[in-house]
Amino acid sequence: IDHNGDKWVGTKHGLNRIEDGGAAQQKLELFVDDSGGYVTLTGRFVNAGAVIPVLLWLGCECDGTIFYYPDWSTTPTPVKMVLGAYSVEEKELLRLDKSSLPPGDYTFIGGISLLGGIDLLIGPRDSKLCLATYRRE
Repeated sequence: IDHNGDKWVGTKHGLNRIEDGGAAQQKLELFVDDSGGYVTLTGRFVNAGAVIPVLLWLGCECDGTIFYYPDWSTTPTPVKMVLGAYSVEEKELLRLDKSSLPPGDYTFIGGISLLGGIDLLIGPRDSKLCLATYRRE
């Protein structure tokens, strides 16, 4: 996909921005695990370049309302992070007892942007977006 001069490639867990050399420099992947009595959301942060500061944007859409990480309020709040050089880092972003969630569909929307990025829902230039879903019966 070519969008406003940025080249993107779709993957199973999200979209990755491609650099001119053809390789994705930074990406975020989200994984939901509902084994045992918990729902766990894990983010995998991949950086194929030098150390870089980024903003993590993460929301969960449920019943038409989006709740934002880290305090799960309705106000988008990015979290500053630094991705290590040539690294793959995993971070647990959410762990809830399944019984605390009402039945329904949950869509986790995540993105990383360079510092100064804007709301992930607009699809900012230099953003890396991904989705993960969970259904509680």
